Amino acid sequence: MRYITILTAAAVLILASLHLLNDDASVFEHRLASLDKAYELQSAELTAVKNELNFLRQRTKELQDNSLQGIAEKANNGLFKGLGNLFDSVGRELKRAQDQIEKNIEQGKQPNSAENDSPKSGKRT
Repeated sequence: MRYITILTAAAVLILASLHLLNDDASVFEHRLASLDKAYELQSAELTAVKNELNFLRQRTKELQDNSLQGIAEKANNGLFKGLGNLFDSVGRELKRAQDQIEKNIEQGKQPNSAENDSPKSGKRT
């Protein structure tokens, strides 16, 4: 009889321990589910914040581009580009003229300006 009492007490202790472990597992599962929901909410909030940040960055860039300083920078860039093209064209024309003068000299002709100063033309300097 004593063994039955000890076995019964042991069985009760084992069942109580299993019940407590089961309750702990349920608490952990509930906590895990709660953390999953919180993670999903924070992830959605983070995505919304990132989208808002990207929108604000884009809007800031647009405002900077359309500001007086942005317009002035665009105008300056256009002016410098235009002047660069002008200088390139003038350089090409000067090079072409120099090549033509050198060609005329090689062929034994005088440059155009010398023809204008000749006594035949009637011009004097």
